[in-house]
Amino acid sequence: MGLLTAQLTAYKQKLLSLRSHLRLKLPYTTTFLFQVRILTAREWMIFIGNRNAIAFKVIYNFGFAVLLGFFFVNLQANSYSTFLRGGALFTALLLLTLTSQSEIPKAVTRRLVMYKHKSLA
Repeated sequence: MGLLTAQLTAYKQKLLSLRSHLRLKLPYTTTFLFQVRILTAREWMIFIGNRNAIAFKVIYNFGFAVLLGFFFVNLQANSYSTFLRGGALFTALLLLTLTSQSEIPKAVTRRLVMYKHKSLA
């Protein structure tokens, strides 16, 4: 408990030192760029933490890119192929969207609120 209290005190002092860079009328404790930097570092650590998932995503996206590339290889340059091109682009966007949706649980897993909710459940 003593270590946690010391870390919390150090964090509060750091926030107060950063607060001096902001205007006093703002309700924020940190700047936007500081938040972006911290959240980017956090996301990078989560991303690097699971190397098997990284390898799977790279192989999956490469295979899907090759598959969709084959849709465009022999298309004719007329109005009939316009529908096919739009369908291939829609499929690409749909699958990339679904892939990014699968990362939401990963982003929420390491938040303290989730641990609190699990303890109450």
